[in-house]
Order: sequence, then C-alpha cells, then structure tokens
Amino acid sequence: AQTKCFRWCVQPCPAEAMDPSGTLERLAIFPLRDQVIFPGLRAIVQLPRANYEALRKTAEGGLGALAMRPQPADKRRSENLSSKPTLYEVGTYCRLLPHPDGGSGGIPDSADAGSNGNERVSLMLEGRGRFRVLQHLPSTSSFLGMARVEILSEDNDAMENDVKVRALVSRIQERMTDLVKGEKGPRLRWPSSGFLLAGVAGATIPQISIEERQQILEVPDLRARLELVVDLLEREVEAKRISYEIKAKLQRAREQEVR
Repeated sequence: AQTKCFRWCVQPCPAEAMDPSGTLERLAIFPLRDQVIFPGLRAIVQLPRANYEALRKTAEGGLGALAMRPQPADKRRSENLSSKPTLYEVGTYCRLLPHPDGGSGGIPDSADAGSNGNERVSLMLEGRGRFRVLQHLPSTSSFLGMARVEILSEDNDAMENDVKVRALVSRIQERMTDLVKGEKGPRLRWPSSGFLLAGVAGATIPQISIEERQQILEVPDLRARLELVVDLLEREVEAKRISYEIKAKLQRAREQEVR
C-alpha cells in the first residue's frame, strides 16, 4: 500500500545526545513514495493500520525514511505489485513521536477508514539527521526494509554565521515570500537557520520534483545546499510571474471583446 506524506509540522528539532552517530548495523527502512523527509522537520504520514503496527514493533528506537526513485508510468504498470521499490541511497533518520492529537503514535484517519476494514492511521515522524545506505539487508517484512547505514555528520552550526550563508538565507526568505504572495492564509515567518530553511523549502515548494527534493537533501555543504534552493526558487518565481502576465493579458483581451 502507498504511504502518503500529507502535512508538515515545521519547527526546529534540537539535537540530542541520544541521536546516533557513526555506523548503524541494522536500521529499519521506511519507503516513501513522492516525498522526502528532511532533518529538523516533523512530518505526519498516513499508512494502513497493518503497516503502522509493523512499524511500531520494528522501529521504536528510530527508522530511516528513504524516498523511492520515480519511475515512468508505463514501467510502474508493468511491474509486479510484490516487487521491491527502487530507493535512493541517502535518507533521513527519524524518530516516532506521540501524535499531537493523542495516542502513542498513530491515530485513525476517519477520511480513509473504509467499511472493508482497511483502516489508515496517521503517524508523526521527526527528522533527526541524514544517513547513507551502505548495504541492504534481508527483511522479513513486506513493507519495511532493513539496511546497514552510515549516519552522515553535519557541521551546520559553524556555517550559519558565514556571510555568504546569511545572504543566501535572506534571499531565500524573500523568494519564498514572493512565491506565496497573494495566497490566502496566515502570514508565514520563515526560519532564520539556513539548515532548517533549506529543509522547509525542500519540503513545501509544491512545484519542484521528487528528484529536486532529494538533491536538496543530498548536498553535503550548507552553502551549496542553499545555492541550489535559491536556483529552484528563482525558477519557480519566474514561472509564477510569466503565468500571471499571461492571465492578465487574457483578461484584458476578454474585457476589450466585451466592449
């Protein structure tokens, strides 16, 4: 069954002494379709009850969220449904958190609870850090994988006060404001941390592809990661400007025809 990430709780997740480092010999791998979870953010995912129960039993101490590589529609149709998905090599180490609406993790999602008993539940995951798969291991679960992984070290604090990084953060904040200008809803306040801001951009810009989200996750250097985000935002802001101009021209043409 497909797992769908449908809501983000954007807030800083502080580092803790119990976060793993180095090499983990066995880590449960949680495959995600059409979504990437970023370190420093919390995501709520939706999945079938049976998969949720398997997840809780296997990954109480943590799990690795790993995105599936996109495949052409014709190839997806020809695949055997029991075949394993092709995953990226870099993902996000996550912890299972109590759901904000109650319970120890998952709660029923009434919108997807069918009469046939295929109940779906919502689960909150907190991104803690990035990892790279060293070796995929045998797994007895049809839903979860298992892998030997390396936790990737981060040196973001040392880069946050870099002049170039601060300039990039300011540019991203401006461009993200431009992108949501005119949309209904509360005024958004963007994070001041470059590390967190890159993740927010990668998680919330609706127009970028899964490959581009994954690319943001994989770039190891904070400055290079922010530069990539700026390039993607500039493209999307320009596309929005062109779309607005086309709509305005069509509106003026219709008004002239009425006259």
